[in-house]
Amino acid sequence: MKDILSLRKVSQLTMEEGSLVKDLIHNIKEITTFWVVVGELIPNKMIVNLMLNALPPSYENLIVNIFGQVVLPIQEGLIGKLLNEEK
Repeated sequence: MKDILSLRKVSQLTMEEGSLVKDLIHNIKEITTFWVVVGELIPNKMIVNLMLNALPPSYENLIVNIFGQVVLPIQEGLIGKLLNEEK
């Protein structure tokens, strides 16, 4: 049952305009921690995609720039970029 709730949380993951990036980061870490506990590793590429897809339209330029890179940043690198963008 927890698996289903966690999948639902992933599918509903969004960051509203005006919300804090740290709240999105907290939600992502909570989801990924759950999956690690149950023995499933989520690839970095999937985590980065989840984070980028959850961002509001005001982050569109950053999203386009990141997807335009040959290699997607690792999760920690993306977190740094998002926190800098929020300032």
